[in-house]
This record gives sequence, structure tokens and C-alpha cells, in this order.
Amino acid sequence: MLALNYVAQNHPECERLDFLVERNGKITDYIKSFHDGLGDAFNGLGRPDLTHLIGELLPVGKDRVPAQAADVLCWHSARARTPHLMDAADIRRFSALSQKKGRFEVIGEEDITELSGLLRSKNGT
Repeated sequence: MLALNYVAQNHPECERLDFLVERNGKITDYIKSFHDGLGDAFNGLGRPDLTHLIGELLPVGKDRVPAQAADVLCWHSARARTPHLMDAADIRRFSALSQKKGRFEVIGEEDITELSGLLRSKNGT
């Protein structure tokens, strides 16, 4: 919802926002089911204005940078919610990460093309 809202507010020329998710067996099926219900969910939340922006769900391999970044973020978020499973090293890592203000950056098509070329040359493809 955050991503769709951002696109609606800042990129009105955007037709749809596709979602990349890591291909992960049965979990991918659950995510597909969730994605299929997004339109109804946004209508129920009083945000029908976002439904036209819901793009495709694209399961991708681990070699895709966006899928890896999301995976790392989800891992850290899950660990933060289960402190009894965290060891001292986890706590230090998450604590340092949680104190960063971060920054918002829009990655343009040229940046994506450059990253793609770098990944291909690194992987020898």
C-alpha cells in the first residue's frame, strides 16, 4: 500500500506497479493469493484509487537485487519481532540498523540498466 500510494502521489504518469517476489515454493503461492485479493482489500480500506496501479506479481530468482534487498529487510524485521530468538550479534546488528535514518531514493531506468549490466558482467552472463 505504501508503494502504491507513493506512486500515485509522485508519479501520476505510472500505469502500474509490478511486484517482484523471490520464488520460494509454497510461499510464492500464498503471496500470489494475497496479491490476487489486493483490489478488494484496497476497496475495503476505502482506497479504490490505488486499485488501477496494481501490476503483475513476478516471482524471480535470488539473483535479482530487489528480491534480495526485500529478503534482508524482512529477515531483520522478523528477528526484531522475536527477540527470544536473537543472539547478542543479532541485537547489535539490528540496533545499528534501526538507528539509521536512511534516505529515500528513486532509481531511474538508467540506474537499473547499469546495475543489470554490472550483475551480468559479475556473473559472466
